[in-house]
Amino acid sequence: MTNQYIRLNKTSRFRWYNRYRYKSLILGIEIITFNTILIMAYDKDEVWKLGKVVAGFDEKRWRKDECGAWMDYNKYGNTDSKYGWQVDHIFPSSVLEDNDVAESDRDNIINLRPMQWKNNDVKQKDYPTYDSAVTSSGNTNVDKDNEYTVSKQKQQALKEFFAKHGNVDITSYKNPHDNK
Repeated sequence: MTNQYIRLNKTSRFRWYNRYRYKSLILGIEIITFNTILIMAYDKDEVWKLGKVVAGFDEKRWRKDECGAWMDYNKYGNTDSKYGWQVDHIFPSSVLEDNDVAESDRDNIINLRPMQWKNNDVKQKDYPTYDSAVTSSGNTNVDKDNEYTVSKQKQQALKEFFAKHGNVDITSYKNPHDNK
């Protein structure tokens, strides 16, 4: 076991890094872990607000993702829960990273949304068409395969943003989904 530290950026996205015997106190917060450090780069609360509010349910705790699956705010990152959720990059972050787009631009709120964890796992690098694994039936989640497409309005907004901030033409992206 080694000493590790938390570093907080201006926003709060969770990213895990491994470090070995690194000793430096950042913000004076020391944690003991197994060679792991948590770096936050976007605000999950801001991403949560992008989920669909459902009338009659506490919007601070319950929302739905773009596929209609329920998410519980308290289950963020919990892949053992059918209501667990993650932050999804609408246009794949890894593709942007391969094109040298700055992390702050990849993680801009325009490219983020909350997504039930199984849906995010199935989606992977697919854009603008993607598959999902979970939707809802009443007030519970059920396994059901569906296909979705990012709205034309969102596609246009992302195209303009990444052309300006990353000099990337996302319309030339070859969707792996099309080869399925």
